[in-house]
Amino acid sequence: MSRDLQVKPFLHPFTKKVLLSKDLFFDCFSDRQGSLNLVFPQVIADNFKKFKQVFEKFGVSNAIHFAHKPNKSFALVKQLADAGSCIDVASFNELQNALNAGFDAKKICAGGPKNQAYIDLCVDNKISMSVDSLSELLRIAESVSKVENYKQTVLVRLNVESVLQVDKESRFGICVQEIDKLLEILKSHRELFDFQGFSFHINANAQKLRAKMFEKVLDFTLMFMKEGFNPTQINIGGGFKINYVENSNQWHAYTSALISSVIDQSEFLGWNKSGLGYWNEKGALRGQPQFGDLYQDQSQYDELSDFLSTTLDKYQRTVAEILQDFMFTIIIEPGRAMLDSCGMTVSRIIDKKTSSIGNNVLILDMNRSQLGVQDQAYMIDPILLENKTDKNVYETFIAGNLCMKSDLIYRHKTFLPYEPEIGEYLAFVNSAGYYMDFAESFTLQQPIAQKYAVFEEDGELKIIEDNKY
Repeated sequence: MSRDLQVKPFLHPFTKKVLLSKDLFFDCFSDRQGSLNLVFPQVIADNFKKFKQVFEKFGVSNAIHFAHKPNKSFALVKQLADAGSCIDVASFNELQNALNAGFDAKKICAGGPKNQAYIDLCVDNKISMSVDSLSELLRIAESVSKVENYKQTVLVRLNVESVLQVDKESRFGICVQEIDKLLEILKSHRELFDFQGFSFHINANAQKLRAKMFEKVLDFTLMFMKEGFNPTQINIGGGFKINYVENSNQWHAYTSALISSVIDQSEFLGWNKSGLGYWNEKGALRGQPQFGDLYQDQSQYDELSDFLSTTLDKYQRTVAEILQDFMFTIIIEPGRAMLDSCGMTVSRIIDKKTSSIGNNVLILDMNRSQLGVQDQAYMIDPILLENKTDKNVYETFIAGNLCMKSDLIYRHKTFLPYEPEIGEYLAFVNSAGYYMDFAESFTLQQPIAQKYAVFEEDGELKIIEDNKY
């Protein structure tokens, strides 16, 4: 049966400009192997401004910390430093990158698990730290004690699952039963620490918990104030969702067809007759999808606005009003949400095959590590850059250049507008947030993608190597 289950991506105006100027980046391929990652610094600066405008509308003191973790780009970090953003780093090298890009030490917060070299670099540069455990706090105290006349600014990350008593295990942050011990350590090391408040992180699939967690964190903050501390900040982390899909009907048609294929056990949309997380158990649907909901009818900026407008039952005030009343600064750490539409990955088709059960397979000059991580499948259609007018939909899976059966870039069947030829290029748009380089590797000594920054100057698009931006 001939089907058309295309899931076309949402295209930002700047992305459209880049796609129309493909010769600009085609020159970067020349005779080299592998794929290209393109990043768009001016778009990330615009995203930063949009978050800032939300806070300005509510009149609350704020700090926007770009979460560096989802992308390694120097150009994007430098652009944000120039725009006045703050940054959240999660490793020694991310901190080095932020400092090299021009971030003032006061605008950097260091999170993530910390080895001694990372702690020492923070102390040497007077970088604020988000503390993940009591033992980490004690190791920081030991390092700070060696520096004369210095107090280390710290925030303490709380374990969301423990505080909200969610029946799910998490290793991040300090658990609720450790709060008294935390208070004891901070009291006994008052000369070493400037405790600024608490932080937490809500995943995108648990955003409804954000207001509940904020209320609990507010309780702890007020408790610590009664103990003689002067916290001034509450960091609510990131986890803001973004929309990847142009048309909600297409997305729902594809996911519905996937479920139907599992129930009917026919015309499978997953590789090797997989249900992509679903399975059929005696005629009943079981499991859950191994991919996120890529269509969102609300922007990340509206999501933040709704949070600030939320009334907390215990305080009978909105979040924004509470922040104003206590003169607290709210901090957010958008990573994926700040990287929305800030880049794309381009690769060349190097082969076309048929699988053992008759499915079409396109082989690209890249591998699965260069487009996503284990729990975040990229499920939208790539753009065929030749843009032919052939209307015959081409059903295919997309595989990578590794000599490994697991190297499938797309484990789901993709419906392209025409059958491409070997040598044509595919562009995977909006890949900057986690997808393009978060998990990339040199497996089998295949090259990783070279990164370039694309920007507009005097009305013309220009391209430069990322680290030279």
